[in-house]
Amino acid sequence: MPNPLRAILSILTKSFRTCFGPIHPITIFIALLLIAGFVTTVTMTIMYILNPDKEPLPWRTYCQQQMPFPHQFADALAPVNVVVGVMTIDSKYERRNTIRSTYARHTLPVSKDGKPLANVQVKFILGRVRKAHAKRVALEMEAYNDIVVLDMDETQSARKTLSFFQWAAENATVPFLRPLGPAKDFKGDVADTFIPNTNAPGGLSNWAYDSSHDLHTPSSIGDSDGEKMRYQVAWRNVDYVVKADDDTFIVLSELERHLRVSPRRMTYWGYLVKNWFMGGEAYALSHDLVQWLANSPEASKTAKGKEDTRTPQWLALHPNRSSINWVSEHCWIYDHPKGNSPYSHGFLFPDHVEQIKLEARHGLSEQEIAYRGGERRAQSYSTVSKWHQKYSPPRNDLTVEEELEAMIEGGGRWEGAWVRNPDGSSSQSWTHRDDIVFTNDDLRLRPSSTNERGNAVLASDVGLELNSGLPIYGPVSVTNTTMEIPVEKQKAETKLGKRNFLDEISSWPRKLIGLHSSTDAKEKDDENPFMQSNARFLPRPTPKDEYGDWASLHARRYLNKPHGGTVIVHYLKKTEYWHETALILLGKAKLWDNGAGGLGKQWRMGGSPLVRSNGYITEGRSAPKRAFMPITPEAAAVADATVA
Repeated sequence: MPNPLRAILSILTKSFRTCFGPIHPITIFIALLLIAGFVTTVTMTIMYILNPDKEPLPWRTYCQQQMPFPHQFADALAPVNVVVGVMTIDSKYERRNTIRSTYARHTLPVSKDGKPLANVQVKFILGRVRKAHAKRVALEMEAYNDIVVLDMDETQSARKTLSFFQWAAENATVPFLRPLGPAKDFKGDVADTFIPNTNAPGGLSNWAYDSSHDLHTPSSIGDSDGEKMRYQVAWRNVDYVVKADDDTFIVLSELERHLRVSPRRMTYWGYLVKNWFMGGEAYALSHDLVQWLANSPEASKTAKGKEDTRTPQWLALHPNRSSINWVSEHCWIYDHPKGNSPYSHGFLFPDHVEQIKLEARHGLSEQEIAYRGGERRAQSYSTVSKWHQKYSPPRNDLTVEEELEAMIEGGGRWEGAWVRNPDGSSSQSWTHRDDIVFTNDDLRLRPSSTNERGNAVLASDVGLELNSGLPIYGPVSVTNTTMEIPVEKQKAETKLGKRNFLDEISSWPRKLIGLHSSTDAKEKDDENPFMQSNARFLPRPTPKDEYGDWASLHARRYLNKPHGGTVIVHYLKKTEYWHETALILLGKAKLWDNGAGGLGKQWRMGGSPLVRSNGYITEGRSAPKRAFMPITPEAAAVADATVA
């Protein structure tokens, strides 16, 4: 009987020879296939182990551990100088214009009196431009003065980042004014010098160029000659250099304040991933580290691969690497909620972060922990985005402003109902069209000096409200004019004068609406313009600041402080993500200024757009089919008693 050990050894020997000493084509193919499978398995295993994005991150824990921002300390320090280099390529014209019209314009640091400062600059960093795009990029450079073309072939590897740092070591500067002495005593060359001009529109911090070059007769605008100073514009190296991707939205004012309270030297700031590297969406290096990288031969030899993981390897070569300050920001840097990444969650504001910290102090109930998916998942729970699930709004009939509110962590202003009014019947306050839309010949607008229709209106009869920039038409009171108005028109105007702006209909209790519609005080349908079948309604005119609602909302969300919120939102792969982020973080009050036209664009005639299921866009929801006159106090009292 054969020995079983010899049989097993024989089988293993034959298998080894077949795999590692194949002779026939089939055995050669099988051997190569097994080797390839083994290498692939080992590679995928190593990649899985090293991958930091295997599961959603406990961002709630990060925010709970977040130290309060030292606002008083930051206010006591002078602003720091920063250059942000946005890595992009020559063909991304739309992306560059989107950045220019959003955070690069509307999030700049401002002085105490609200004027933009010159201490933060944004530059688009390109490699060598292809011939097909050269002319257009050159025109863009001339038009906007914000593009840097590096002397290297275009690439998105670490080599481009190092080339940017080499450029920034010498050229990352911001302009400043250097005092040269009193204007009346200045004896040097006056060319390219400045004196203050408080009435100059725009310019560098409201300082205007003195084109007269006359030492003895300086500009008469401003203070007396003895108090005037002459200045020279010069350049100063920045304190920090920021490398950013072109799918990253940066709130520049918040970024500057975070860097302001960081050490000025030997600082590496960003979102620390696995205690290994700062996330490549945006990170900052103090200028001394940038200078060292630019002159490091070791960095030049290893300038390849992913730049975000390569940068800490470069810094590890620094002779004083143990003294480098790694400053990490985990709470206020995150991915867009539609990014579906481990870093994605809803948009954050300080008021909700305070609620998250309150949860840590008081703890969650067992029911809430179970609802959030258990102890582990509770710390990565988001009310907006779900892990490995495509984002979808809580309802399909939301206007744009309602959908944006639903993307805010915690649910936004209309959590639960998700619309302005609880039953979702209307998102606007409706007004009879005839009360707010006038024809050119409307008698209610005709000044006393114009007695016939079609005549030109005198300039003296049209006023101007300076704050809004809107013209003022019509007399203060029609009854005080001497115009001859037909009796029929007077009756029509009397009926129109009885109308009032409608309140939000859907906010009324249903019992109250039914009770009011059946009261004896209700006007007859043929006399009440609101009950007529052909009555037309429009939302009340909406200004960009929503009659101050946006300012009060901003104050509440930021806990009555001007700063302290989101710094960076990453993974904005689509243009719609940019508009969503800008509208949520900046608001219509800033973005409507980008629109075409004059000051009239700051008022909206319709409601917030709504995209129907068939793709059709309407300006808000449809007007109500039946509208009710404002409820009288007597009817309200009866309704309250009925409900009770």
